[in-house]
Amino acid sequence: MTSQRIEWLDLVRGLAAIAVVVFHYQAYLQVRHAGYGLTAVDIFFALSGIVLALKYTQAIESGMGPLEFAGVRLRRLYPMVLVAGTFIVALDLAGVPSGASMPAADTDAWAIFLVMPVSTGGMNSAFPADPPMWSFWAELAANAVWFVVLKFGRRWMFPLGVASMAILIFATLRANNLNLGWEAGGLYRLISVARALAWFSVGCAIAMRPSTLRMSAVMLVAALTVFVVVAHFAGGREGLNQFLCATTGVALLNLAYRLPSPGMALGAISRWLGMLSFPLYMMHAPAGRLLPYVHGLPRWATLVLVVGAAALAATLVNESLVDRVNRFYRERRKASPARIGEG
Repeated sequence: MTSQRIEWLDLVRGLAAIAVVVFHYQAYLQVRHAGYGLTAVDIFFALSGIVLALKYTQAIESGMGPLEFAGVRLRRLYPMVLVAGTFIVALDLAGVPSGASMPAADTDAWAIFLVMPVSTGGMNSAFPADPPMWSFWAELAANAVWFVVLKFGRRWMFPLGVASMAILIFATLRANNLNLGWEAGGLYRLISVARALAWFSVGCAIAMRPSTLRMSAVMLVAALTVFVVVAHFAGGREGLNQFLCATTGVALLNLAYRLPSPGMALGAISRWLGMLSFPLYMMHAPAGRLLPYVHGLPRWATLVLVVGAAALAATLVNESLVDRVNRFYRERRKASPARIGEG
């Protein structure tokens, strides 16, 4: 993956995280037409497919083991889970009540640390203390399935993607809603993995299959046209509209992946947005529990202040933790041969 592609993907990742926040706080912000922000989660899954396909496909095919792959993923992702979980426990100990603007309960913080979608509280959420956590769990589960299937050969990736997408489309049309997977219950866990795998497989295809910039632009225009036409004429079919919106977003992602370098200034902004995206996604729900404590500001300013400060602080801590964990791991690997020799 070249640096220019990383920067454009970072920009899309950051904008998608902001879209999720606006979607979750649309009632608090009193904004309309933010409902399609939920499809940003599907863009996250496709982004993950692009990144992992480029970084690990050859390594897995060359013999990377499951423990090594799991270690690589957890070293990069789990520190943020630790930060979010600690923040939630701190809120609980301080007696901050559950969120009202964006539901985030003061129960089941243990589920965050263990990344276990088992709810004992209310809200019908798999992760009541931090509802967006469901997609993180689903992504890790999809990564594990992808690893196993790839070990059998790339030819199995296509049927995996088709089967997952078929399940997702069926569930979406049946429920008339794409916003599936966050709920508590075994069936929704399966749907969440299917949703993650479906878009993850599309991301893998974007990364591994050749496509020109012109072709990607045509695909985006076609997807956008279909979405606008169907959204206009297919009244009441909200699930279909949401699915087509997600498809348009992934087509935009495909185009962004092919674009030339964004330039120094936009590239720097993109990198910062990309760095903030994961902490923003993980922190915005529990941070919303603090909104009632801020007075005298417009709601937009309050949300930016509270959620933005929590995300920025989490980003700084997370990057430091990731760096320390990676440094410890590298030093341990360097020391291992010496210890073996001494033994």
